[in-house]
Amino acid sequence: MPSRNTTAHVTFKRAFQLAEIDQELPPGRYEIETEEKAIEGNKRTVYVRTATFIWVQSLGRSRMVKIDPTGLEAALLKDSIKNQ
Repeated sequence: MPSRNTTAHVTFKRAFQLAEIDQELPPGRYEIETEEKAIEGNKRTVYVRTATFIWVQSLGRSRMVKIDPTGLEAALLKDSIKNQ
């Protein structure tokens, strides 16, 4: 089954928290990777998200953490509301 990965960047202006990470993350730009699998149909191929990851740095190391995309969306919304 074909799959694809996409990369995007998000920027937080304030410190934020995600349920999957035990520490508060500092403001800054973060790389988000999304894995999707292809579902092939008669006329077109549709991609369905299978996993979302965020790259975080701590103690001078980078690591990729699997996250719930709705939690990321909520954190971004909260960050944008606080900045108004």
